[in-house]
Amino acid sequence: MLHREVKAILESASSIATPGLEVVVERDPPDEFAGEWETASIRKMWMTGPRQLDFGDVRLEKKVASIVPDVIADLNPGKVHGWGGTMTWVAGDFDEDEEDTYPFTWPAAILVEVTVTHGIDDEKLRRIRDLDMPTLEIDIGSLGGTVTRENLRDLVVNQLLGKRWVHHPVLRAKRRVLESAIDEHPVTLRYRERLLELRRPAYLAQPAAYWAARYISAMTSFHDANVGIKRAGRKHVGNGPKPQFLGSDSELWQQVEEASEALAAHGLPGALDRMMVDESGMVTRILSIQQNRGVGYDMNTGYQVLNAIMQSGPDNKRWHTIYTMAVKAYGLEAHFTKAQADSYARWRQSIIDGVDLQDVTYLRPSTYDKVLGVLFPEMARGIAKKYGLQPEPL
Repeated sequence: MLHREVKAILESASSIATPGLEVVVERDPPDEFAGEWETASIRKMWMTGPRQLDFGDVRLEKKVASIVPDVIADLNPGKVHGWGGTMTWVAGDFDEDEEDTYPFTWPAAILVEVTVTHGIDDEKLRRIRDLDMPTLEIDIGSLGGTVTRENLRDLVVNQLLGKRWVHHPVLRAKRRVLESAIDEHPVTLRYRERLLELRRPAYLAQPAAYWAARYISAMTSFHDANVGIKRAGRKHVGNGPKPQFLGSDSELWQQVEEASEALAAHGLPGALDRMMVDESGMVTRILSIQQNRGVGYDMNTGYQVLNAIMQSGPDNKRWHTIYTMAVKAYGLEAHFTKAQADSYARWRQSIIDGVDLQDVTYLRPSTYDKVLGVLFPEMARGIAKKYGLQPEPL
């Protein structure tokens, strides 16, 4: 009875008060430092304040994918923006507070689940996460006592008591931002430097070429696995769990991190930078050209990946000389059709023209030249010619 009454209130409501969003990431010091060195943990929390969301169309118990939520409410206006802030603690002490530079956009609709005696079980929560829509739980059973109809309406529409976000797509993105920020925090960098000192003898016991081969093997396997998972997800049917992408906690990624550290110990830093390791980073693009297939890309041929590179935005043009070196080193042109060869020739000529004119858009920094020459030795001679490099500062 109470469950039905709350849904009726929501169906007629023009807005609802919702609690703030919150995500916390904490990083403890490496085990190697226990009792011997700096042992400060880092904690970052991103959060927003509560807000009133205005409703457009509201529908009760309409199936969405594999679930039937109590309420689906369109947000009005269609695009709702939000702002948050990040707080940081080091060793339990407050360190800094930073407001968002850019707002985030809410999806066009939210789901509301009304619970009285039983909360949202693990299976339904999994399906909600797969659906990836903002989902608010209103736990009427937690309110306690006897309330009048008027009081119930006020609690449901205007108050925050008993409400929580069980899922919101922005939280996943913000978690990644917090993880990256912790990666670059001065405390983490000091840990990384100290770990490198401790592990350096083992890293230097093997030549750089050994670690380069391990890096390439792990990177290829990691991105191939995620492309396979993406394809399996598209074919997924039924209510069973969808396959999950490999992340930074996977064994393959830990192998990438280890090899990157070892390369840095050999004087070859940068192998773990996002520009290198992302699914559309330089390493996957060169691997795709080398192997004439998509690595990190759900594509069948090296040219298809090269075409994606040719269509990329102006911020990526500085690296285009690297890809032309890869095409030459690995003979990808032998696999082109006539039309593909013509398209590539026009693109390559635009790069040559840009470099000849010293257009900074086409000139790359030398940041990754050394490590790329070791990771892809067939390209080392071309990279060593320094073609397309930015001028050295005076």
